[in-house]
Amino acid sequence: MKISAGIVLFEPDILRLKQNVEAIKTDVEHIFLVDNGSKNINEVKSIFENDSKISFILNEENLGIAKALNQLCEIALAIYLHLIKIRFVKKI
Repeated sequence: MKISAGIVLFEPDILRLKQNVEAIKTDVEHIFLVDNGSKNINEVKSIFENDSKISFILNEENLGIAKALNQLCEIALAIYLHLIKIRFVKKI
């Protein structure tokens, strides 16, 4: 079973974000970071951009936590449904 995690960001404390990512990194296959227009996003990106387990969803402005959570759900569903289609096709 593939498990992904999502973290919604808005002006994150860098040290705490690094600790949170490291705490879950071994338990999931992928981490999505949804940024809601943070001023320090370039610093965040510089820390995680070379990590193949981490992807960014970048909003230019703060769209709110509900929108960010919906974005996470949409990407998780897209990946999950894609995997179901692949597995279904392989079984035929």
